[in-house]
Amino acid sequence: MGMNHPGEISRLSPIALPDIAMVINTAGVHLEGLGSVGNVAKAKAEIFDGIRKNGVAILFADDPRRNILEKKAREKNIQTLLFFGSGNGSNIRSFKVKTLGDSTEFTIKIKNLETPFSINSPAPFMVDNCLAAICAAGSAGICPEGIKKGIKAFTPVKGRMNIYRLSDLIHIIDDTYNANPASVAQALNTLNIVSKDKNSIAVLGDMLELGDESAFYHRQIGQKVAMLRINKLYVFGSLVKHTMEGAIENGFSKDNIFHGTKDQIVEKLLDNAKTKTWILVKGSRGMAMETVIQGLEKLIMVA
Repeated sequence: MGMNHPGEISRLSPIALPDIAMVINTAGVHLEGLGSVGNVAKAKAEIFDGIRKNGVAILFADDPRRNILEKKAREKNIQTLLFFGSGNGSNIRSFKVKTLGDSTEFTIKIKNLETPFSINSPAPFMVDNCLAAICAAGSAGICPEGIKKGIKAFTPVKGRMNIYRLSDLIHIIDDTYNANPASVAQALNTLNIVSKDKNSIAVLGDMLELGDESAFYHRQIGQKVAMLRINKLYVFGSLVKHTMEGAIENGFSKDNIFHGTKDQIVEKLLDNAKTKTWILVKGSRGMAMETVIQGLEKLIMVA
């Protein structure tokens, strides 16, 4: 369930009447309508308002706002409360996480039972998503072998951490469906991991609906780009001026930053992909950053 204001999930949950209600994480999203990250957690916790009797609540043990979520679940007298994450307080936790090119191997531990898994994604944060899915599937009565096959069969959808080769030299990370500070940071981490010593370019659009904290969060992303030593930063929009400032303040060269239209960015990408290059494209839904990838595909077909 999605929301960008308080009360929306509270209305939806009693309609859905979930047997299993899960909050995967909380972060700085939709702050324009919610005001604070704490309020994001409270709005997400509304999912417990409509949970069925004897329902199961699943929470991220490592979430900084776990106490808000857990408090709401207990107030609703939910008897089965499960936690996933990397810490010892988790009912299901991960360890031995290893990125292998285009996949990630990890081991899960439930009580004293350890089971190896593999997912078709090099993004480290996908391990936590897998833990949540495994926890939910187990609660729904799916057998362990069926769960393992399901995780192995995972393929990303368009715009959601979809990683593929566009040409002999260009690899794309298409994460264009939406963007918030946490997801952009995760995407940049993934770009850093998969590009290794190759040419890396982050193409970022504005992150919308961040309210009064917008400049701060965009500047943080610029700092992240500099810290990870991404080779080039191409940006589109008006709020990304703060991203550029954050990058430059942290030692990123102005010469490696380009701020322009999508068409200009496409041309720039093609000009700067003369060696093996990894390109991350990401921005809020309203920025329609997928058109950058579409433009690049057209130019490559013509070339």
